[in-house]
Amino acid sequence: MMRKRSKLLLSLMVMWTLSCKEKVKQDNQQSALPFRTTENIVEKKENTSHKSTQDTLISKETVFKINSDFNNYKTKYSIEVLKNTSDKDAYDQLHFNLPVRIYKGNTLWKSNDHLIFNKRNSCISEGFSNVVVKNNYFTIEHQDCSDYNILVSTYITFKVSGDEIYLYKYGESYFDKSNHERNIPTKTWTEKDFGKIKFEDITTGFLEKLQ
Repeated sequence: MMRKRSKLLLSLMVMWTLSCKEKVKQDNQQSALPFRTTENIVEKKENTSHKSTQDTLISKETVFKINSDFNNYKTKYSIEVLKNTSDKDAYDQLHFNLPVRIYKGNTLWKSNDHLIFNKRNSCISEGFSNVVVKNNYFTIEHQDCSDYNILVSTYITFKVSGDEIYLYKYGESYFDKSNHERNIPTKTWTEKDFGKIKFEDITTGFLEKLQ
């Protein structure tokens, strides 16, 4: 009886030893596997993330874009208002002192970095808001201010004529935040007031002198 028990115990010990050896062997094999697979997955995610971020950054450089043919059905144009990357404030980067680019097809045609008003320290306004195109005219809309209470909506209208773009009209409308019932007459200036001036030569300083 004792011999049978001893044999049984010995057999169990042998099986347990073999099982432990197999477990150690499996662990060693697992630890010997290269980490390349995991690293490649992480690298691919990082590369994909990096690429997406780059694409997003590139697209974010354009604050506003509108396409038109300016009544020239053979040529496609686009007007792009770009982000002001030199400003630290996130809102101001999208609304004040913004560069404007006009493309003929995929080629840069006209450029102006001094057309959209900068923010004023004496009052608060919303800045750039829109570009509207009608036939061979386009208008850049912007909100400025003259003092703490008066908001000034500005409308800079250009005319596309052949290979040039000329300032066609500049207008301002006013709103008194302290007195909503106050009626302030709008003001408009045309070529009769400022002559024939090219798009690339217009500056906010020039427009301010008209006021």
